[in-house]
Amino acid sequence: MITREEATLRKLISIDSTFPNEAKIASFIAAHLRDNGFAVTKQHIGNNRYNVFAQKGSGKSPIMFYGHMDTVPVYGKWNGSPWVPRKSNGRLYGLGSCDMKAGVAAAIEAAKSSKDANVKLLFCSDEENISKGAWAAVGRMRPWFKGVRLVVSGEPGANMKHVGGANIITAGRRGRVVFGIDVYGLSSHGAMPKKGLSALDAAARLAVHMPRMPMVSGRVGTESLFVREFRSKSSAVSVPESAYLEIDMHTVPPTTIASAKKRIEGYAKKLQASGAIDRRVRIKVNLKKRETRYMQPYQVDTSSKEFKAVLDSVSAVAGKPQISYGRSVADDNVFANELNIPVVVVGPRWGNEHSANEWVSINSYMQIIDIYRRLIDHQLFRPNASP
Repeated sequence: MITREEATLRKLISIDSTFPNEAKIASFIAAHLRDNGFAVTKQHIGNNRYNVFAQKGSGKSPIMFYGHMDTVPVYGKWNGSPWVPRKSNGRLYGLGSCDMKAGVAAAIEAAKSSKDANVKLLFCSDEENISKGAWAAVGRMRPWFKGVRLVVSGEPGANMKHVGGANIITAGRRGRVVFGIDVYGLSSHGAMPKKGLSALDAAARLAVHMPRMPMVSGRVGTESLFVREFRSKSSAVSVPESAYLEIDMHTVPPTTIASAKKRIEGYAKKLQASGAIDRRVRIKVNLKKRETRYMQPYQVDTSSKEFKAVLDSVSAVAGKPQISYGRSVADDNVFANELNIPVVVVGPRWGNEHSANEWVSINSYMQIIDIYRRLIDHQLFRPNASP
């Protein structure tokens, strides 16, 4: 027998919502929520793509549940169609089953059973790309978030030992930024390379040394970086006079994008001062342009009343909570930093995220629904609760 909760998840999985094709799933969710008493607004974000905002209940301290509707493309070889849910050994297989249609379905099912609490739901497009949906939400719908006391995301959580689970609470995430580094040398005839200054050689040395740059550590974890691109070439029979490399960096508080840039610039100067890179080379660090902004890291105040409510709800359903921190960015970073609202992640147990035969634990999914229902009923979010 398939429960109502499982049926909702199966329906979501059956809709192909590989970015940038989220229109069909957005329409389904919007209609489903309207049929269940929610006030619904669809926000157009371009190219027949939408965010879905929904609300019901009253009170000055709403709780908000978040999920993204898009999935990554199909990777690898699947056992059957990625959009035909397959159940086996307590797992439900399907593209997006854990990332993150189980979180979306759990929020819908929990909120549908709410009687009078002020509940808000936000489901965005493009999280798996550059978060156009999340940035459009905070940019053009900011009044809608007024009074929200807590944001709960149903992303698949994890820590260093466990792959997801209803008892794992993600209380912050690292940030991410990409820098482009231009290296300028001096051209000379290839027959007399010592008369020139090879930008390729200097950039190659920089690429080798950059991963050794001292990293900042904190509660959210330790920073990391890698070289994601390197290019340079000779023009005719000449020593290369320019080169380019990109640095992809995950940051932790208190690092900001500006301070990360200064650290990279300072480290490059240190390498030149030490002789590891020729001092005559000119090195210029720039933020790589993209359509949306890069995301800053964030961490939640784990001593707050809101976080205590999450701890209480998780403990009641899944046992002793484990506090974790996300190693990569998500839309959660946008809401936490732009709206200054605590954002926690509580999602189901999962496997094969971003690969073939992605699955979610049905039992864990049901636990998440129970946790969400308890949070909705928590005294912090009741209609008469003080903001």
